[in-house]
Amino acid sequence: MNKRLLEKIALILEIIEAEVKSNPKKESFDLNPDIFTKQPLLRDPVGLNRAFETITKETDKSIIASFYTIEHHDDALRVKTRPFPRISIYIENPDKLNGYYKKVKQQLNKKKSPLLILDSEGKLYRIDDKDRKLVYPMYPEGIRYKIICYLAKEKTYISAAELSLEFSKDPQAIRKSIGEIKKLIRTRLNILPYEIIESDPRNGYRVKNIKLKEN
Repeated sequence: MNKRLLEKIALILEIIEAEVKSNPKKESFDLNPDIFTKQPLLRDPVGLNRAFETITKETDKSIIASFYTIEHHDDALRVKTRPFPRISIYIENPDKLNGYYKKVKQQLNKKKSPLLILDSEGKLYRIDDKDRKLVYPMYPEGIRYKIICYLAKEKTYISAAELSLEFSKDPQAIRKSIGEIKKLIRTRLNILPYEIIESDPRNGYRVKNIKLKEN
């Protein structure tokens, strides 16, 4: 399986995992496809469908996704179809799905992730992006920049409680900021967040593949 498809699958499973965590007792979800297609990696409907088909096959149908289309007739009686106004997801075996998600992440982690540079002006960018088209700018005095700098210097797992003491912020605010960082790494730099920020329920957060640059 090529890395591009693995990345799409991992991103889909990350989004679904967030939905499951917010509604742990639910087995089925009706999702707006925008939650997927707003991600640069998942904008192509054909590629999105293929990734879901692969997930279903690889997990022995532990997850089943149904893509609904909507049809309407205009004045000339021509049928127009808009793809994916709704995606219905049924999860039959959450444990098997979680195991597959871990396997996909392990496969991706074996492949080299791009190195990111964070400069003192607050710009986070990919070292392989010579034209600097993919940049995540931050305010140097802001909490997001401070969190990334701190984690990049420590190079080990730091809990939300430790970070809250370091920056005099509530642990929940720290977790929210890290969630925002992950989201923007994905959308601004087109990288799956766990390749850069690792999360562990027991140990906290750890940054990898970020190098601090002194101007």
